[in-house]
Amino acid sequence: MSTQLKTPNDYIVKSIDMNISNQKMITDLVSVVKKQDENMKLMAVKILELEKTVNSHKKIMARFQMTEGKDVKSS
Repeated sequence: MSTQLKTPNDYIVKSIDMNISNQKMITDLVSVVKKQDENMKLMAVKILELEKTVNSHKKIMARFQMTEGKDVKSS
């Protein structure tokens, strides 16, 4: 529901209200961006941990394949 703006003061009050509303939206958006940034940093840490695990497993598999091959030949 829109109020009628009759005086310059009405326009000033309306403008201030709009600025307050816009500032609240900007603050909310900044909060969302900060939270997403935190989530991305946590995800990056998890990805690095997974990469380390995968590399470790690759080394284990390579050692296993080398020893398994030797065991098979000696049997």
